[in-house]
Amino acid sequence: MNRYEMFPTYVWEFNLFEDTTFTEADNEKLKSFLLTLCAKKDSGSRKLSNIGGYQSNDLDCHGKHEELVRFRELLETIMKEMIQDPLGLQNIDFDNLWCNINYEHSYNITHNHPFCFFSGVYYVSAKPVSEQGEVVFCRDDLSQSYLRPDKINHDVDRQPFSLFNVPLLPETGTMFIFPSWVNHHVKPNLLSGSSRISLSFNFS
Repeated sequence: MNRYEMFPTYVWEFNLFEDTTFTEADNEKLKSFLLTLCAKKDSGSRKLSNIGGYQSNDLDCHGKHEELVRFRELLETIMKEMIQDPLGLQNIDFDNLWCNINYEHSYNITHNHPFCFFSGVYYVSAKPVSEQGEVVFCRDDLSQSYLRPDKINHDVDRQPFSLFNVPLLPETGTMFIFPSWVNHHVKPNLLSGSSRISLSFNFS
């Protein structure tokens, strides 16, 4: 018997402190820079998927901010060496990056990233507890119209074939990269007195 796994949906998870040269000290410097930038409103703000929190406009990753330039260069290296080349792709280019701050009770509604190829999120500050909010990736086919819950054995470990979504728990230093067409959302931050800070980005 053969079983073919066709048209897979990949989500790459990285721990930048372990998988790259990016250090916890680098992260603290980046965090401090982002908090200062957002407090001054130099980055502007907008409302896309965020409810109750803060989303900056696109940040300048090619100009005067050393922290952002270095982070963009790190993203470009990861994309080329760990995703683009192994998948046999070419000319995947960095597009844009912005900051998200999810205060207590804020969250991100289900969305995707049109007109891009890959998207991602890096957690500058996130505690690895479910109360701070998991990121949930939703299935990107029509299975919801065909898989009946009464036909699924919920007493055994679910197999990818019958999953409707996959929640992943981030922590500081975690980065996820995924195809831009995959719907995803972030659960509410229910951790009192602790904001979740992330950088979202696109490649096209």
